[in-house]
Amino acid sequence: MGKHNIHGIEVTVEVFQGNLTDVSRGRCVGKVVNLLREMDAEEFRAAMENVYSKANAAMLSGVDAALESGYTKRGADDFAPIASINVA
Repeated sequence: MGKHNIHGIEVTVEVFQGNLTDVSRGRCVGKVVNLLREMDAEEFRAAMENVYSKANAAMLSGVDAALESGYTKRGADDFAPIASINVA
């Protein structure tokens, strides 16, 4: 978990699930932070303004898809990492 200033908003980013080492989990957090910084600032602010909005759901879906694309499952009950992004 870490706090990051993204487009003027202080957020916490956590990554759950996945069979990850601490180093791999940290890299996933870094990947999420980079993806959020690449987003349009207004889109990011709109997504963070209301966590139950379509904008927030779309943002999380895109981030989770990016995390899943680089993940290799190690078993049938192994699930790709997912992100949690909250205002700090």
